[in-house]
Amino acid sequence: MSRTRSPLLPIFLIVLVDVMGFTIVIPLLAYYAEHFGATPLVATTLVSVYAVCSLISTPLIGNLSDRYGRKPLLLISQAGTCAGFLMLAYSNALWMVFVGRILDGITAGNLSTAQAYISDVTEPKNRAKAFGVIGVAFGLGFMVGPAIGAELGKHGLHYPFILSAGLSALSILATWTLLPGGKPPQKQPEGGALPGGKRPSPFAFATYADYFRRPGLASLYAQFFLFTFAFSCFTSGFALFAERRFDAERDLTRIGTSCTFRPEMALDVRSAPAGYVLVDGKQIDGWKVTGKRTVELPPQACNAEHAQMYVPWGVREVGLLFTFSGLLGIILQGGLIGRLVKKFGEVKLSIAGFVAVIIGYVGLGLTYTLAMLLVIAVFNSFGNGVLRPCVTSRITQAVAPYEQGIALGISGSLSSLAMSLAPPTGGVLLDGGHTLAWALVPGSVAVLGLVATLATRRNGESTPEGSELSSGA
Repeated sequence: MSRTRSPLLPIFLIVLVDVMGFTIVIPLLAYYAEHFGATPLVATTLVSVYAVCSLISTPLIGNLSDRYGRKPLLLISQAGTCAGFLMLAYSNALWMVFVGRILDGITAGNLSTAQAYISDVTEPKNRAKAFGVIGVAFGLGFMVGPAIGAELGKHGLHYPFILSAGLSALSILATWTLLPGGKPPQKQPEGGALPGGKRPSPFAFATYADYFRRPGLASLYAQFFLFTFAFSCFTSGFALFAERRFDAERDLTRIGTSCTFRPEMALDVRSAPAGYVLVDGKQIDGWKVTGKRTVELPPQACNAEHAQMYVPWGVREVGLLFTFSGLLGIILQGGLIGRLVKKFGEVKLSIAGFVAVIIGYVGLGLTYTLAMLLVIAVFNSFGNGVLRPCVTSRITQAVAPYEQGIALGISGSLSSLAMSLAPPTGGVLLDGGHTLAWALVPGSVAVLGLVATLATRRNGESTPEGSELSSGA
């Protein structure tokens, strides 16, 4: 391959395939853990285990990529992801599910290494546009991945993991054959931005203390941590929340002249008995689930003209909702957010983002219908869609250009810390069936984020109107 060819297309394909592999399993990871007997608390800690491992491994992989080059470490990171998905796909016990997440976590670094690669091969003036390639890949992945996972998951919970492993293998092949290699990058000269993010070790306390003491920067880091904590609590527990809050309708069709009925799609035999059956509009008792595709009704209901079963939300429903949110994200990232920043500025948009997610999280706790859930999804998609790029951009503008890599690396470490702490916080509440209290946790944390943003604004810190958003997150 010619070395003059732009590496942006290979990076786009690599990130897209990686993100799709990850988002395919988002709707079903908690359900998969429950299949092996996990409680909601244990199921949500699957996210925490990955985050703790990545908190330690990502800086190490970043340092090794500085020394040996981006491509070799990207391949190692992708191989770990592929091995993790394979372990998940063929798990037959809960401990194997955790091992799969640990394998992925200890080799985490796909995105940060890809960002660093773009930083290496593009001029500073072209980096914002180049990082937009990753943003588009993320948007497409988050829209398509959950839909694929939803469709595959209804046939068997292990199928999405197999496909994700296959996509990871494909991304390895793309990296090996399409991505130019080259010598390890040289040290960036002072004055050159490092938007890819150079994450310091979690034990580099002096570095963290130095940046946290900067005027205004501590507040921005607090906003980023609180946003990520709320978002992680929401994403890690939503499937379990939805399973306990919403029902999905399944039409039942009689098989021959028996009292056995076939649902329109396969059932989760673990959760389906918690649902209910309507026969000619009336709820009945005495039915039982006898298999993924069979439901036995009592004799008096055998000749029913219309029979419907209402089962707790599962992989399909959660996956389609994530797809809807991903579509909203594509619309927002496709140019709308840039116009909003130019019109209102990043501080005002951050305030609007926190207000939107507060409405979304609190409203979610009070929602019992699909129509209201879709409205709530719009608020959440807008709020989360603007908060990450706006707060990240403000962080980069609060430091010198040559410090941006470390500054973004610290925000990455804070993100991993938030993802470690938030899931079990919500999982404890879901363990006790406290769905409203679970939704109020991210809502309350978002309120703290709003207070921090308003305090920053009162202290006179602002972002230049129309400033260009940083894409490193």
